[in-house]
Amino acid sequence: CLYLLFEHKSAPDIWTRLQLLQYMVRIWTQWLKEHPSRAQGARLPPILALVVHQGPEPWTLSTRFLDLVGLPPEVREALETYQPKFEHGLVDLATVPMDQIGGALVVKVLLSLAKAVREDSLAEWMETMTELLVALARQPDHAGLLRTMLMYMTQAETTVNASTFYQLAHRVEPSELRAGIMSIAEQLKQIGREEGRQEGRQEGLERGRLIGQIQSHEDWLHLPTTPAEALEQRKDEELQALLDRL
Repeated sequence: CLYLLFEHKSAPDIWTRLQLLQYMVRIWTQWLKEHPSRAQGARLPPILALVVHQGPEPWTLSTRFLDLVGLPPEVREALETYQPKFEHGLVDLATVPMDQIGGALVVKVLLSLAKAVREDSLAEWMETMTELLVALARQPDHAGLLRTMLMYMTQAETTVNASTFYQLAHRVEPSELRAGIMSIAEQLKQIGREEGRQEGRQEGLERGRLIGQIQSHEDWLHLPTTPAEALEQRKDEELQALLDRL
């Protein structure tokens, strides 16, 4: 078998290679625990480590772990053999135009979404990716992934129009997924009403966003929906803690 290790970064981090090595050791250690009968004489499964970078500046760090080790020139050749050696893959979204992001359907949607969030262009992304999102929703194995992506979008600062979600909801199956998308649309519509009534009062909008997210998460998890009146009685810190638990 082959393990795929993905690490998401919003900015270049020199210690990413060390983090990946730690993750790889944990994966192999867990593999040995799960396959005790194969421990003697067995070979560890290969791991493909891939860093997905969505920061505004290009990733300029080396992808080779050995470059992280300070080897004196006079002993480099002698010691190099005894150091861990691996190189991670890199997808640097800062250097890839949106229309050139390719790959399988899921890969294209996920990578372009990450880039859109970083560039604050979610509204444009939704408009151009509608057909692909519908195609993704029609694949039974990926319906849950689409729901997760939409939840991720509600936690990002977004100017996506509620009508865009309504249009998407009317084109997808099953009805459960459609209901989840409609819930997001209603949430965005309500935020728009609040924005008009309160003339951009950020504090009120933030509370409305938190309450809408909590109710949406409860709906997706098939939990009883907490009435908005009850949530309004809670402090901002309590609302955020409740959302984090969900």
